[in-house]
Amino acid sequence: MIHYPIPPHQQQCYKEWNNISLPLTEQIHREEISIPLHQALTRDEIDMIIDAINHF
Repeated sequence: MIHYPIPPHQQQCYKEWNNISLPLTEQIHREEISIPLHQALTRDEIDMIIDAINHF
């Protein structure tokens, strides 16, 4: 899942900037992934995340 799938300059709250092009920002938002990270992760979940990243 992607936490912020829409680049800031394309979000409704910044509608005055919606017509500009920021190619690098747009590329980053197309290619990013979100990695689960919080203090409630179990050791098994952490190992699963590490394995998924290493196999990618």
